[in-house]
Amino acid sequence: MITPRDRTPCYDLYRRALRSGVLVRPEVCGECGQVCKPDGHHADYAKPTEVRWLCKPCHIQAHKVLRKDADLLRVPDMVLDLHNLGWRLADIGRAFDISPQRVHQILKRLKQ
Repeated sequence: MITPRDRTPCYDLYRRALRSGVLVRPEVCGECGQVCKPDGHHADYAKPTEVRWLCKPCHIQAHKVLRKDADLLRVPDMVLDLHNLGWRLADIGRAFDISPQRVHQILKRLKQ
């Protein structure tokens, strides 16, 4: 999980790049085309000058997608943890909104 402390050096370099003219903020959102003062969205905080220029709604949506992707990557580990705690496949499935058969497939793949 990225913490605010991890992002600080990136933001400092990003702000400097804006002030010096290395980065130039456009007047429209790069996603929806809305005229606005877009935010610089970082997909990778190790690359402070690689940004997508997004309006507030698109920027919020981009973070929701990233969070959902990160959660999906953690699902197999969480399924295994719950299984090891004695949870039934049906209960695990309900917790993640997946079928018991899908839970079984995940567990089978993890045990290989």
